[in-house]
Amino acid sequence: DIHNAAQMMNAGKAVIPKGAMEDLEYFLTERGFTYYTRADETTKVLTDIFFVHKHSHTMWCAFPHVLMIDATYNTNMYNMAFVQVVGMASTNQSFSIAHAFLSSEKIDNYIWLLERIRSMLDKCMEPRVIVTDRDLALMNACDEVFPKAYKYLCRFHISQNINRNSKKEFTDKEWKEFVRMFWWLCDSATETLYEYNLGQFQSYLEKMDRLGK
Repeated sequence: DIHNAAQMMNAGKAVIPKGAMEDLEYFLTERGFTYYTRADETTKVLTDIFFVHKHSHTMWCAFPHVLMIDATYNTNMYNMAFVQVVGMASTNQSFSIAHAFLSSEKIDNYIWLLERIRSMLDKCMEPRVIVTDRDLALMNACDEVFPKAYKYLCRFHISQNINRNSKKEFTDKEWKEFVRMFWWLCDSATETLYEYNLGQFQSYLEKMDRLGK
């Protein structure tokens, strides 16, 4: 392996990265990503990095209407939050827009991320709907960078919260009916249908003596 790598270097066909950051930059450049980085002004240590593939950029400009943002944790040795930005096509299929590593989940970090997203639109319309979990820093950053967009909470995270806090109040049979009616409510196609399903849901909870618990 060392012999082969040396030959490639001598032939000018490969560059051996000097470190993790150089390795990442080499990877992103070779595979057609656009990326931005930010470093601490005092220490010059990398704090945030944002990257988007050229194909994702094309999709993002074609379908900029819906923006879904979520962060995962403990996924890398640097303990940086890994943020995934996802869009929705006209066929109701999701696609990856961009990714970022953030050193902190403060509003400043999220504003930097969202400003990079907005800059990639390049005169296209801005998103009309933004879906997040209940991360207050992210929600406040969305209000600042995309003030005209409607902000909604992710119903997956809502359902997780309901499972964690409410399931113990129901029997197995009651819980199955609760979940069925909850998702029926979430899938309401119109405002009128939503109001009707909400009334049915509330009636069920009153019948089960679970309303307000």
